[in-house]
Amino acid sequence: MKKERTWGRLLTLLLLMGIPFAAIMSVGTPLYVLNDDLQIQSVLSGTYSGSPDLHTVYMRAPLSFLLSLLYRILPMIPWFGLFLCGTVFLCVLLILYKCMGEGKTRSLKTVLVYILVMLFALPLFWQPHYTVVAACAGATGIFLLLQTKDSDSRREQIRSLLPAFFMLLLCDQIRSQVFFMLLPFLGIAQLSCFLKQEKKTEWLKKQVFP
Repeated sequence: MKKERTWGRLLTLLLLMGIPFAAIMSVGTPLYVLNDDLQIQSVLSGTYSGSPDLHTVYMRAPLSFLLSLLYRILPMIPWFGLFLCGTVFLCVLLILYKCMGEGKTRSLKTVLVYILVMLFALPLFWQPHYTVVAACAGATGIFLLLQTKDSDSRREQIRSLLPAFFMLLLCDQIRSQVFFMLLPFLGIAQLSCFLKQEKKTEWLKKQVFP
């Protein structure tokens, strides 16, 4: 029953997100506004050196290697642009999926978040920039971390944290400087998760106010 609800929520979200994103793609392909994105794509696709290369300067080597490998296999596909747009799509999907959780006001909350997120995501989808996409991935990871519920099972707890860790790792791979800039916010999120537990809150109060 729980799996059916999960798949139902995913299909609903894919439909709600697919229509506006498909409408943008039908108008034309995404455009790079800044030279950095065009330079990264030129290095990855082999436009500069004649063969796909992973030395993009700005991005981490593992992600650059993966994208350059895809360009070697299927050079006719704009992998870098698809990756940026796909990351934006994934961020929106994860945020809305979390908002569609349990609760009396989940419908209203989901609609409001859907409108706000789409107003931000659609322009970014049309004109992606890797620095902003990295920030979106990192912010999504912090949001997922804050939404993670405590579990008595360590295995379930780790499993629930995997999406947050993945998005934070993706942020670091796209642009490490953005990840470092988000570290203070990540620390605050960790402290918030720590204080959610009543026992730890009482322990902290005793330490601060003995």
